[in-house]
Amino acid sequence: DYNLFYQIHFFFSAGQKGNCFFASGDYDKAKEYYQEAYNVEASCTEALFNLGAYENHNIPQVLG
Repeated sequence: DYNLFYQIHFFFSAGQKGNCFFASGDYDKAKEYYQEAYNVEASCTEALFNLGAYENHNIPQVLG
């Protein structure tokens, strides 16, 4: 099914873009892409993990 293929492709693209922004320190932009990936596939644990990483990205700075 073409629609399913498009959704899967978009999910992985959004996740990868989010990872690139996260690695470069643009956490807010990363969250946007992680949220898009989650919206496409809410049952995916990777999307949830990435959103959690965004929420906790400043913990070492607070604790340090």
